[in-house]
Amino acid sequence: MSVWQSVTLGAVTGSRSMMGPAFVAGRLSHSRMVGVGTRLLATGELVADKLPDTPSRLAKGPLAGRAVMGGIAGAAMSRPRAIGFALGATGAVAGAYGLFHARRLAGERSELPDAALGLLEDGVVIGLGRLATRS
Repeated sequence: MSVWQSVTLGAVTGSRSMMGPAFVAGRLSHSRMVGVGTRLLATGELVADKLPDTPSRLAKGPLAGRAVMGGIAGAAMSRPRAIGFALGATGAVAGAYGLFHARRLAGERSELPDAALGLLEDGVVIGLGRLATRS
């Protein structure tokens, strides 16, 4: 079991709900359609995050969804699956709050627009996802 992978993929999912599952599908899925489909969903979310009407990741519904998706990503990367699920879900909630507040603090201390900070967050999340799924 890889605690680091499960928690990290959870944190990635806390920031972008489809990013963790996309990385897991890219590494573990034998179906090209599953890999492409999850990458398309993750890419759509990267765009949607920059829109002004996108709800907060910390609202109850989005946060619960991120916890479930983070749990699924964590479970896929570890055994026993139940522990991986718990680690991934915990990582997702921690990542949602941590990255939200880091982005907000960076916005308060810099002149950067929120969209630019979102792009920076995207880069961090993609880098962490790649590290967590590297063989």
